[in-house]
This record gives sequence, structure tokens and C-alpha cells, in this order.
Amino acid sequence: MEKIKIYIIDDHEHIIVSGFLNWFRPGRDKIECSGSSVNVKKALEDPKLKTVNVILLDLWIPFEKTMENVKVLGNRYPQIPIIIYTSEDTRVWFEKMIAAGVKGYLIKEASRADVKSAILMVAEGGTWFTPRLMKASESDSKKDASSKPSLEKIEKIILLKVVQGCNHKEVAKKLDLKTHHIEKILSDLRDRFEATNTSQLVKILSDLNLI
Repeated sequence: MEKIKIYIIDDHEHIIVSGFLNWFRPGRDKIECSGSSVNVKKALEDPKLKTVNVILLDLWIPFEKTMENVKVLGNRYPQIPIIIYTSEDTRVWFEKMIAAGVKGYLIKEASRADVKSAILMVAEGGTWFTPRLMKASESDSKKDASSKPSLEKIEKIILLKVVQGCNHKEVAKKLDLKTHHIEKILSDLRDRFEATNTSQLVKILSDLNLI
């Protein structure tokens, strides 16, 4: 996996960047903090922003509007996915950000492992949302029977590796993830498609032309 460059936009810039530098090493974790700014206005003036793979954006930045920040960044750099990194853990803002098109939503109390998983998954074209907020949102949402099921890119990659004969440990190594993250994704897929095991899950998804 190539090195993933992240850009942090947070009014507590130095504190957050310092924490990420302590957590992640480019050679070890494949994650590099390539730049940072205290607000979106300054970030848009920074030439380094357009060179990164993922943007980590604080929800609350003084003198800037949250929804406008996501819109402006999305319009300027539609190819760069945004992860909201915030202390705000209410479902209302969580759902607003998903509707706005962000690819990740992380609470600042999240563990290093969860932060790494979120960055890697989002950089690979997937999504990562704080599980308890996601569950709360899903429990209050009505299922749309007419909607066609789909898979995230990272889910397809994992399933294809399994079909090719890789075990969970081998898949985790190839994707630079922890084995328990692979197992969690497969477990969630089995629950979603009501499969009793991974072999049955693969058959169901093949029948649906999803893999």
C-alpha cells in the first residue's frame, strides 16, 4: 500500500497534529501528516492541500460555517474524501455530515486503531463512521425495500481476496489492516445479507452481481 497523505483542518491545529505525529509513522503506518491549517480559508491557500489523499476536518471552526466548509472543500477538491474529526457526538450532526457527502465521521475520543482504520478505508474509496452513531441512525431509519444493495470498495476488495483463497490474516496483511477489522467487516456483511457463514455470503453476493 502506498503512503497515505492526510491534511488536518482544526482550530487546535498544533495539538491535533502533534497527536497524529505521535500516533503515526509514514514508514510503519503508511500515514503521513502532509499539512495543516487552523481553518478552511487558510487551507485553500495552501498548495499542499491538493496533493493529499484524505482531509480531516473539525466540525466546529470559529467564524466558519460547518456545512459551507464541507461544500467548499468538496467543490474545490471533489477527488479528496473528507473525514469529520470532532468532539460532537450527536446523531443530528452525524446525519447532516453523511448527507453532505463526507466519507468518515470520527469522534476525537476514538482509539488510534479506529483512526487508522478510518483513514485507510476512506483512502481506499470506502467509508468509516463511528459505530454507535451509525447504529443509532440506522435503528431510527426505515428500510427502503426498493433500494438496490451495494458494497463499499473496501468490502469488495476483502471479499475478492477471500474468494481467491486468502485467509483473514493474509487479507489483513495485504491491506495493512488488523485481522479483527477484516473479521468485523465480514461479520457485518453476514448480518446485513443474513448469511450464516462467509461461503454463503459469497454465494448471495454473487447471485446479486455485487462481486
